[in-house]
Amino acid sequence: MNQKFSVEILPPFRGTIYNEKYSASEKSERVILIFHGFPSSQNKNEHIAEYLTQQLKADVFIFHYEGLGQSQGLFSFENSIQDAISYYKMVKAQGYRSVSLIGHSWGGLVALNLITTIESALLPNQLILLSPLNNIPVGDALMGLVDSLYAGSKESFKQSKETMAQQISVVASHYNPRHKIEELKSLKMPIHIIQASDDDKVHPQSTASFVDLIDSNHVQFEFLDTDHRFQTNQPHFLQRLAEVLS
Repeated sequence: MNQKFSVEILPPFRGTIYNEKYSASEKSERVILIFHGFPSSQNKNEHIAEYLTQQLKADVFIFHYEGLGQSQGLFSFENSIQDAISYYKMVKAQGYRSVSLIGHSWGGLVALNLITTIESALLPNQLILLSPLNNIPVGDALMGLVDSLYAGSKESFKQSKETMAQQISVVASHYNPRHKIEELKSLKMPIHIIQASDDDKVHPQSTASFVDLIDSNHVQFEFLDTDHRFQTNQPHFLQRLAEVLS
């Protein structure tokens, strides 16, 4: 029987950060980290964590950004990126022989910033991106993104739309994956991108063009017949994800 438990992580974070942990029945030398997208409920991605723990005998951690899920505090787009990087380094220091990273939607943008920021010795063994947010719009299109986020996750965002727009503008200037193409090209690590074909949040052609820009032999790219949340054809998705991680 797999054990599920959670721990609260304090320093170096501003608020109490919730880390949901699924541990293999026997001590594992492998950990899989999940950076989620929006919205964030308390049980988001639990089915993925449970499945991967059972199939791969790995520990699986789900990181809740400050102010989302069960983490306390006020959510900030920029802080979620910086906190995720600090959190990753904390887990990496625990001595796992293998670290795999999964980033979905916003979590994909977070993961892309992580691997282009940390030193090469700390890079994960593998990166899986699920319909990753790979470009930040500007102008009127930015406000469209704000409206979409606010409508779908109003309970998660306590700030005004104007504040959200300002925060996303900072992300567009400093954390846009499209500005990190050269860094991504130089990385020596396997990256696998799974794009939902019926995606109303991250357009499939946007991800395809992003992959073309990277133009790297170590990036594997595929479409999967599912929606943005990977709920349609979920058994096939889980099986495919486990195969990619194997």
